[in-house]
Amino acid sequence: MTNDITPESGDAEYDSRLAVAYDRLRIFSSDDWAGWIANAISSRPLDPDIPFGFEDPHIVLIDIFHQLQDKEAQKRFGQGLARLFEATNPIAENSAELYCLIQLIAHVNPIDASRAVRNRLAGRLLMPLHYASQNLHSLLLMAASESCVDDSLIDHIYVSSEGVEDLKYLLVCLRVLSKTGDSEPFAFLHKILPLVREGVGANQFVRQLQDVLFRTGFRHMFNWYQTELTRFGLTSPKQADFVQHLIRTHIQTWDYDTLCKADPYAVLLAAYLHAGHRGFTSRDLLLIATSSIRIDEELIIQALQNLWYSALAHQQNSPPWRVLDLSNDATGYSPPSRRTFFEIQTTKDDHLELPLASYQLEFRLLKDATSFGAGQPRSKQFI
Repeated sequence: MTNDITPESGDAEYDSRLAVAYDRLRIFSSDDWAGWIANAISSRPLDPDIPFGFEDPHIVLIDIFHQLQDKEAQKRFGQGLARLFEATNPIAENSAELYCLIQLIAHVNPIDASRAVRNRLAGRLLMPLHYASQNLHSLLLMAASESCVDDSLIDHIYVSSEGVEDLKYLLVCLRVLSKTGDSEPFAFLHKILPLVREGVGANQFVRQLQDVLFRTGFRHMFNWYQTELTRFGLTSPKQADFVQHLIRTHIQTWDYDTLCKADPYAVLLAAYLHAGHRGFTSRDLLLIATSSIRIDEELIIQALQNLWYSALAHQQNSPPWRVLDLSNDATGYSPPSRRTFFEIQTTKDDHLELPLASYQLEFRLLKDATSFGAGQPRSKQFI
């Protein structure tokens, strides 16, 4: 590849010659583009010549695609790219070229490349190939997800991950599944949890799970926590504890100010994660009870009961909190100014007095959660 057009040749001349080069590129056929891109990624002479400098070829080609500023020309660029990708053999000697082509496909997203991309994924011929510290099959899977994560791609993920213990690949699969925006990535986690270990693997898992939460929200994760992680804990209790520790310390910490503005399912998840691991103040308890305004009351009661019994397990006979109706004292009388209030009390130094008229639901939920004090909790899976 030559660099006859350079800024050093003079700004006006440079701009003029570059404009002429782009005018020629805009009338390229798809076959012209296939040959021109092939030369560009192989560092062969280009006609017309465009300066690539020291940039990676796919970076410059992406910029050229945008500089065309003509939808028909961009369409022909995509068609040429698709033809070139399909014609490039999936062998180690072509790893650098395939890497560039896949990066281009991910950005340009040409419709004409869809069939070739899916065929290459199904054949799994790129699995042993790497370039720039990236597995080319994983890179192609990410590129395929840029257009659509449909049932066919989901099926491929499950088939290609069967029996696989490569955490890095499985996390790529998880990332792709998160693009569905629903519970799909959480259904896949059972393949990943046994492989998560301290160190790099744990950090990668945490980062990817944070990305999943960003795309899907907390409701699906809360449901997964209550069902699938519990089931996993029955067979692998130590590993389940480790995963919960990672989530508790790196993903869903108990930060009151943040949780006040959070999804109510985030509040409930945090309540389960931190039960038995921290003391809950009266305002923490009120925050959990207040989440019932937007979600099922039964879930709130279960979460509060879980807190109650987890705390009892650590505090023995000392109740974690009391909810006092201030309308009556031991003698059956209270001052008129206090007859419409109730109090949440966790210790002698931590109590919160609230107007009953404004917090009737929270009052009832906090009372209900303690009403089984002599019996067993409804759900013991997280205690």
